[in-house]
Amino acid sequence: MALPERRARSSTSWHRDPQSPRLRRITAPTLVVHGAEDPLIPVACGRDAADNIAGVELLIIPGMGHHSPRPRRCSLSSRMRSKG
Repeated sequence: MALPERRARSSTSWHRDPQSPRLRRITAPTLVVHGAEDPLIPVACGRDAADNIAGVELLIIPGMGHHSPRPRRCSLSSRMRSKG
């Protein structure tokens, strides 16, 4: 499947199956991390998730795609541990 098709499918899936009711039940400290250049899941989906979790911290990383680059993993791990 070509990249534009995967992107459209991911976005459509997110909006077809609303996640908000489940996300609103999250009570644990939460960090939503999203790559600003994610080719599969639009940044809007990360924002939607964050909008539905109380006390969330949203981190949109400029230049990052769908996967965290290896050099960033340590700083992201530290940030996640600090939420718990």
